[in-house]
Amino acid sequence: MLSWENILSISSNVLLLLTVTLLLVNYKEGKYAFAALAFYFLQIIIINLMSIGYLPASKKVAFYGGIWNNLLDAPLMLIGLLYFAENKATKKIILYLLGAFVVFECIVYAFTGLGMKMLTIIIGPGLLLVLCICGYFFLTHVKSSFKRSKDTGKAFITGSLLFAYTCFNFIYLLYYVLDNKNKGDLYKIYHLTYIIVAICISIGLVIIMKEKKKKPIPESKVKQDDLNAFQYL
Repeated sequence: MLSWENILSISSNVLLLLTVTLLLVNYKEGKYAFAALAFYFLQIIIINLMSIGYLPASKKVAFYGGIWNNLLDAPLMLIGLLYFAENKATKKIILYLLGAFVVFECIVYAFTGLGMKMLTIIIGPGLLLVLCICGYFFLTHVKSSFKRSKDTGKAFITGSLLFAYTCFNFIYLLYYVLDNKNKGDLYKIYHLTYIIVAICISIGLVIIMKEKKKKPIPESKVKQDDLNAFQYL
C-alpha cells in the first residue's frame, strides 16, 4: 500500500510533467527562460522518483544528484525569471545577480567541498534571493494585469513561485538550520508545495497561450470603425 508521502510525490510528479510539457510547447514565447524552468522541474521529477524508489539509483548517485539539484536551483530559477523582466535594465540586474551567485557558489565549494556544509551555506541565500525577485515580479504583474490579460498569466506563475519559495525558506530553516527530526512531514509539505505550484503555473501558461491565439485588431480597421461610428447617431 502506498504511503501518503508516495501518493503526494507521484501526484506532484504528474503535475510537474504537465508543467514541463506546457513550458516546452510554449518555448517560442519564453525561449531560454522557459527551457531553464522546464529543466528545473524535470530534475525535480527525477529526484522525486529516485527518492521513492521508482527510478533505481545507487546511494552515491542519489546523493550527488541531490547536491547538483540544490546547486542549480537558484541559477536556473534566475534564468527562468528573465522572462518576466519588463525592460533591459531589470534583465541586466538579474544577470549580474546570477553571475555573482555562481561566483559565491564556487567560493563556498573551494572552502568546504561538496557536502551538507556547503549546501547549508549556499541554499539559504539562493532561496532568499529568488523569493525577493519573485515577490517583485508578482506585484508588478498583478498591477499590470488590469491592463493586459497576458500579465494575469504571468501573475499566476510568479505568484506560485513566490508561494513555493516562501515554503522552501521555511523548510530550509527547519531542515538545515534547526535540524528538525520529523523529516517525513517536511517532505509532505515539499510535495504539496509542488502540487500547488504546478497547478498555478499550468493555469498561468494556459492563459498566456489563449492570449497569444487572439488576433489583434488592425489599427486601420479600428480607425475606420471610429470614423463610421457617428453616422448612425
